[in-house]
Amino acid sequence: MLTPARMKRVNLFILEKDEPEVTRALGELKTIHLVPAAETDVPLSHRPQQDRHVDEIRQLLLHVERLLTELGLEAEGPEAVLPHKTPDEISDRLHQIEVRADEASRQAARCESERTQLDSMIRNIESFVGLGVPIERLNEFSFLHFAIGSMPETSLGDLEAKVGENVVLLPRRPSGDKQRIVAVTSKKGRFALETALEHAGFEPEPPGESMTGLAEQLKADADRQIDRVEVQRDMAQRVLKDMAADCGPELRTYRRTIVNELRMIEARVNFAYTEAACYITGWVPAAQVNQVTEVVLEKTGGRAAIEIYDPPPGSEPPSKFTTHPLLRPFAMLVAGYGFPKYREIEPTLFVAITFLAMFGFMFGDVGHGLVLTVIGLLVRRKGRKEKTRDIGTIFLACGLASMVMGVVYGSYFGLTVENTGQTWMAPLWQEPFGEHSDPLMTLEVAVVGGAAMISIGLIFNIINRLRNRDFMHGIFDRVGLVGALMYWAVLWVALKALVFGPENLPVGPMLGIIAAGVVVLFIREPLLVFLKHRRGEPAENLGEALITACVEVMEVFIGYLANSLSFLRLAAYAFSHAALLLATFEMSRVLADLPTVGKPLAVVMFVVGNVIIIVLEGLVAAIQAVRLEYYEFFGKFFSGNGRAYRPFEVE
Repeated sequence: MLTPARMKRVNLFILEKDEPEVTRALGELKTIHLVPAAETDVPLSHRPQQDRHVDEIRQLLLHVERLLTELGLEAEGPEAVLPHKTPDEISDRLHQIEVRADEASRQAARCESERTQLDSMIRNIESFVGLGVPIERLNEFSFLHFAIGSMPETSLGDLEAKVGENVVLLPRRPSGDKQRIVAVTSKKGRFALETALEHAGFEPEPPGESMTGLAEQLKADADRQIDRVEVQRDMAQRVLKDMAADCGPELRTYRRTIVNELRMIEARVNFAYTEAACYITGWVPAAQVNQVTEVVLEKTGGRAAIEIYDPPPGSEPPSKFTTHPLLRPFAMLVAGYGFPKYREIEPTLFVAITFLAMFGFMFGDVGHGLVLTVIGLLVRRKGRKEKTRDIGTIFLACGLASMVMGVVYGSYFGLTVENTGQTWMAPLWQEPFGEHSDPLMTLEVAVVGGAAMISIGLIFNIINRLRNRDFMHGIFDRVGLVGALMYWAVLWVALKALVFGPENLPVGPMLGIIAAGVVVLFIREPLLVFLKHRRGEPAENLGEALITACVEVMEVFIGYLANSLSFLRLAAYAFSHAALLLATFEMSRVLADLPTVGKPLAVVMFVVGNVIIIVLEGLVAAIQAVRLEYYEFFGKFFSGNGRAYRPFEVE
């Protein structure tokens, strides 16, 4: 968990004719992280032409995925057992399926379009049902004027009042928020009617030229056509559904085949070739090296030369870490900073512990923690994607941490033993903010916790440097062993001063360690410059080295002081969280004394205040915890410049 899987470099020399079988076998084994041969010193003679260009294979993959989408199918699902087919054979078969699917899709689309037109026609016809007059004759009356259309339903009453008895308004069936009407007036009243209609938001809907005859007959004909169209649409959709059932497994198999072909083509970019041989190189976990050698020898009939060796100094193998499912969500926090190098400690376990401890310290309240716990459980249960469920796990863990610290603080939605008199609410330690709290102790705990985190980071850095055989920075550096000893000596002096008082301070040995550390850090840079000059290597002058040494010594004291005091924010946000809860309680108590509506207002104030605090303070606590992880903890030992282990895979 803390260290990556041990890697071996594996070089394979095989005959070119064995390369396809070996490549597929390595992909199925899913163990080798390929390294481009161009990055090695192996001479490249020629690279054989690919059977099919990568872009053409990708187009074939898009073709399959388009058909799956057209048939309403997911990419993952049951597959068919089929004989191996070449990309050309797959392309021909996809064309056959596409012809059938396109014909049914076009039929369904035509039916849908025709149904939409018929629905629109019926909506127009319904305005004329009951008039008893053929539609084409409405404008033939020499003494009457008809206005047909729709208007906002709310404007109908105003229109009736405005036109008076000179206009007959015939409301028809509403369409959404529109009222369909037929307005009839005399030819002389046409202008007045159209003016009133315009002010009322009237939209004309004249009958189409093809509408002839009584509206009742036209509507009956349209209904019959709709029945016919729906039968044809259902038949087309049934064809698509049957094709999905018949061709779905086949299409998924083709998709997997094409994806594998594409991965193999992309893998070959990493290979080197001679006229008759192929060179493959990559990183393999040490525990799986035997599997790789056995598979390669089996596929080549023993015609292979295999070279296996440990990572040479200066090389940077990919890192493979095994993360427990409960810690996987916190790996996202680590990934936000970077990925561990091969010889670096993987910090997810420590991030999970310290992040939750800091969050709980700043956001300690049983009620607020319970809300976060419920949210986390809901997100974990409802989340479809693994990442979403992992976010739910973080909410759940933060909620539990807040509940634990809420019991320690004796805070339940801001209710405490002080403002309720309930003895079961008594804190296990103390309230962060209140009459009986000790703010100075809270500040001290925050700084001590921060010093512990910084110390762990320093130890990790020393281990990382020694693993990389970087003894100079692992020992003689401000974040190496010398800097760590100086920091711990200062902490010991500060602790003794707090316990015994400055007048009884037995700190002689510690001051000696600090002084020795200052001397070592001061002479390190000038000494290195001097040795480089003796060897004739390029280096800065001695004066610049002395200035650099002075700055570095000052940076040790200033930097460690700033790093340690940075953790005071833990106490500060714990104070602000408790103070806001107290303010919410007091405001609710004042409102409760008001007559009549006092108690309901107090409840609203209490609920709304807690919701606001949960959202704002919870967000602030999370941001501050992440900031301390990244800058005060990771900054001591974690580069984040590593490469993740990504083995070549085919299904």
